[in-house]
Amino acid sequence: MREGFRWVRGPRIIASNSSVQVDTRRAVWSSKIMLYSTDNDVMELLDERVNSLPAPFELEWHRLSRKPWDWKLVRVSNSVFEIPADIY
Repeated sequence: MREGFRWVRGPRIIASNSSVQVDTRRAVWSSKIMLYSTDNDVMELLDERVNSLPAPFELEWHRLSRKPWDWKLVRVSNSVFEIPADIY
């Protein structure tokens, strides 16, 4: 994301219908995500490839220690999201 957002002007991420499932050492956040930019060309790409997805994104976090802030993001997924071969 850091590499991709470097080219996006005025990015905003809006999540809707969020849910969180927390176990002792694992948590999963799930939500529909909409991305916005002040750049119209980028917005066209975001609408086509991300904002039109019907499935929610899932972010999986693992707890690394007993410290309440010690969590690490280990997986981001969306069952219908595809990265086209021409992006690499």
